[in-house]
Amino acid sequence: MAALYRHSPPASFVLWGVFLCLAVFTNGNALTSPGSSPMHCRVVGDQVYFSADDGVHGRELWQCDANGICSLAADILPGPKGSALMHLLPVQDKLYFSTSTVSSGADLCFYDTKEHVVVPITRSMDVLADKTIVAVHATDKRIFFLVTKNKNNVGLWTTACGSTTCEPVNTSGLLYRTQEQFVLQRTGNLMSCMSSNQIDFFNEEVLLTQSAIFPETLTPYQILDSIVPGVLLVALGDHAECGVEPICLDVPSGRVTLLKDIFPGPVSSNVDQSCLHRGLLYFTADDDVHGREVWRTDGTPEGTWMVADVASGKASSSAYKLCSVGAYLYFVANDGLRGAELWRTDGTGEGTLLVCDLSPGGTSPPLWSLASFQDKLYFCTETSQTGEEVFYTGGSPETTGVLRDIVPGPGGSGPHNITPFGDMIFFTCDDGVHGEEPWISDGTENGTRLATDIAFPTRQPSSGPDGLVSYSGLLLFNADDAAHGREPWISDGSETGTQLLLDIYPGKTGSLPGPFVQRGGLFFFAATTPEYGRELWCSKGDVETTRLVLDIAPGQADASPNMLTTLEDALYFVAEDRDSEPGLWRISGSDTSPEKLLDFRPYNAEMPPTGLFALWNTLYARFRNSSQEIYIYRVESTAQGRAGMKRIRTGFDTIHSLVKNWPSEASTVLFRDALAQTLYTASPRLPMAARDSTGESTLFFPAHTEVHGSELWKSDGTPAGTCLVGDLFPGPASSSPDQLTVLDDRLYFIAEDPGDGRILFVYDSATASAIPLVVSQHDFDWPPFGAQTCAIFNSGLLCTSILPSRAVMSGPYLLYIYELRGKTYCRPLLTLPADPGRWPDAITSSGERAYFVYNDEKHGVELWVTDGTAEGTRMVKDINVGL
Repeated sequence: MAALYRHSPPASFVLWGVFLCLAVFTNGNALTSPGSSPMHCRVVGDQVYFSADDGVHGRELWQCDANGICSLAADILPGPKGSALMHLLPVQDKLYFSTSTVSSGADLCFYDTKEHVVVPITRSMDVLADKTIVAVHATDKRIFFLVTKNKNNVGLWTTACGSTTCEPVNTSGLLYRTQEQFVLQRTGNLMSCMSSNQIDFFNEEVLLTQSAIFPETLTPYQILDSIVPGVLLVALGDHAECGVEPICLDVPSGRVTLLKDIFPGPVSSNVDQSCLHRGLLYFTADDDVHGREVWRTDGTPEGTWMVADVASGKASSSAYKLCSVGAYLYFVANDGLRGAELWRTDGTGEGTLLVCDLSPGGTSPPLWSLASFQDKLYFCTETSQTGEEVFYTGGSPETTGVLRDIVPGPGGSGPHNITPFGDMIFFTCDDGVHGEEPWISDGTENGTRLATDIAFPTRQPSSGPDGLVSYSGLLLFNADDAAHGREPWISDGSETGTQLLLDIYPGKTGSLPGPFVQRGGLFFFAATTPEYGRELWCSKGDVETTRLVLDIAPGQADASPNMLTTLEDALYFVAEDRDSEPGLWRISGSDTSPEKLLDFRPYNAEMPPTGLFALWNTLYARFRNSSQEIYIYRVESTAQGRAGMKRIRTGFDTIHSLVKNWPSEASTVLFRDALAQTLYTASPRLPMAARDSTGESTLFFPAHTEVHGSELWKSDGTPAGTCLVGDLFPGPASSSPDQLTVLDDRLYFIAEDPGDGRILFVYDSATASAIPLVVSQHDFDWPPFGAQTCAIFNSGLLCTSILPSRAVMSGPYLLYIYELRGKTYCRPLLTLPADPGRWPDAITSSGERAYFVYNDEKHGVELWVTDGTAEGTRMVKDINVGL
């Protein structure tokens, strides 16, 4: 074999004795465990394998036997960072998975469950350097995996089970540029790979056995499953006259047959939730007559029909979570009377029945993690009596019950990952004492118990990252690591690349740097030192170039530079010189020496300015007098060639005639009438610019009126072109638009909807209207609600939100929302706490990564990063480490 990684499980517990002495009490306070958060459960033989983080080794591979004894199977990447296991796939007596390291990127490895070693397969292959493994599938003897380089040039590779070498599969059908263009899926003993006009099949000998070429009127859309392995393949095809509908592919001949135009005409029936059961393929679809219901097919047009109309008439039962157990196919559906409850069917309308109404009434919590064990269905759900727990059913009310009320009463243990293995089932939950940890059960209440407490209690302070700014592929922020106080930090997204830039104020006091503003090849910020007080500093992102710009207020006096604003090639800011009088300063061009442009005192300013802002290549200063009235000056050149300010007329008269109860905090400049040189102001939220269908720039802003409340407005820069976008919360109630974000020609924002609470809206310039952003995801079409933060990232949106209760997942989550083939989808990246006050904040996009500040309770408030995937969403570094 190639290089091996051996691990002796008992040795991993040597450190635990040390932690055990510290775990129960710290500073006299009892602690509860944060949990190891087990996930990616897979069964090999009589063992269940999963990834978990014990707080010492990072997220690594763990194992649990039939007796419930858990141990660390392999510490693949030594240290607390962990190896980021993904794509776990059992093949014979081996467990395949991909790992991620800084040196070689993603690697395909396997864990030999007999030799207890990890064997890397792709690490030594230069041709696969800087790679990303995006999918792993297998037959009984051969593993296929998809590899991208720089998120492009997707290739299909293969390796024999147990081999340490791999080779590419070269076919004409595998010419792709992005991984979204194909589906790789096992169909019986064949692997099928979909391209833009055909499906290619491979057997265990890696030979191209068949290519099905689709006619010009039909485009392959998605592979569902194989009814007869290697012979009949059911897929979705996009036909110009029928839309996306189920088709059947005869693999030997390559003949394609339309099974049924379920939704007549060019509209698609939105087939979803496919599941094989007793030689038939079941799925959900909408035929425009009965709504979304369960359908079945035997691979022929005459054998394709709806099983039952659970929600009578055109209403949809919105069936989802199809699961085959013994004689029944189980699914979750809403008949319109009892909410989303568990149903079963034997494939006939008469044999389709409600299993049990666990939550009486018209609404029900979701069901998740359905699994078959000992001819019963095990699943997770929530009831008012038990909270979220594991339940089981034999198909009738009498055989349905809770496995064990782990957190007695309505509290709930939040179970996940139900995985049958041997005579036991494995699942994860939080009993309120040990955190989220592995549990096992023999199917009885007494036989349901905690397997082991992998992660002992820890207490972590917070470094409180703040002021996040993207700079030349790096991230700048300030943080407090307890040893140096709050100082500037820099990060490339990795733990080793996240480090203190400079201890400007030596010791634990901290220089309190910020805000960071980039100009040219430098970034500028204010910082405090004992020698110079608070002054302006600059840096190129390394220790050598981090320096004081100028001691504007000599000695220990504070110049207190603030309101750093860039305009063209200059940096403007407000600072106090030796006379402690605030003035306007500027750094121009390549020069880093600041010059004082003017004093504010001659302009009869009662107070220092409350802000600087640039608008249409002009700099403005905003002031507020003792009566809290706002007035604005424009910075311009005087007749003598010096810098001066001119007080300008503001549009308060016009705005007040429109807005009766004008908010007192209104202070943000919104737009300018180019002819009258008038500035108009509204709410303190910053306006957002977007281009409409004519290519003209439009400014959007929230404003409050007595008739409509606080709603979204837009302006072309003139009073006549300023109007209400829409009364999203009709009447004087307010939708309170917030988090305005522009992507291409669309404006996204969060606002209050009368029925769904705070949700995402989108303004489309083509229709000149704002509508809820509807996400199309498996078993629901519904706007995420409870939204709080929205930011542009990687041609999509990052949003903190809750998914609808009838969806597979409920949240709250950090979501990546993106558009694909004209529809909007979401990808949950991070499960969030119930308290919105602890949700991610300060989201900053930097290339193909986005950074944010988050408190996971285990480490406190720290810096996190995401690449738009759940696996790539992680804490960058625990800057302020504690126990």
